[in-house]
Amino acid sequence: MVMSSLPCPPLPMMISKELWDEDGYVGTVDHVSSSHDLIAHMIQKSLHIKESTFHVKKEMAQASAISSLNKAMDELIKAKVTSTQKLYEAFQKFTRDYIQAFLPYEKYLDLRFKPYTDVLEADSILKRARDFVRAQDILYGSHRNPFNVEIMTYEQVLQLSGLRFLD
Repeated sequence: MVMSSLPCPPLPMMISKELWDEDGYVGTVDHVSSSHDLIAHMIQKSLHIKESTFHVKKEMAQASAISSLNKAMDELIKAKVTSTQKLYEAFQKFTRDYIQAFLPYEKYLDLRFKPYTDVLEADSILKRARDFVRAQDILYGSHRNPFNVEIMTYEQVLQLSGLRFLD
């Protein structure tokens, strides 16, 4: 339920996994994962942190990330920008800022996103994005959703997520 209340759908992230064997470091392998998976993992890990200042700083940083996204979306709406790429860039910045909120200020993650145009019908990220749309339709109403969720493309998921900022 927490993921469905985020203001943007899951984004396809490139995750590098280090490979080790008995002789040591072998290299890395990249694979695609969902930004919502990483956020869920960060939430789960942060629940065990007892330091109260961590949670205050995290909540302030998350509020700032949401505020920045709202401002970016307001600017896109006022300028009548309909570019899916601009929406995607705003969602990427929000996701980076939101995830960064879980880390100490001196730590920084190199978060890389796949182009939204690379998301295909068979990709699990599209299924997850459609599930996100269904959950948001329940939470906030489907009156802004002109698409058939069962056959939505990833680009349409991004566009609908942008439309929801009009409310």
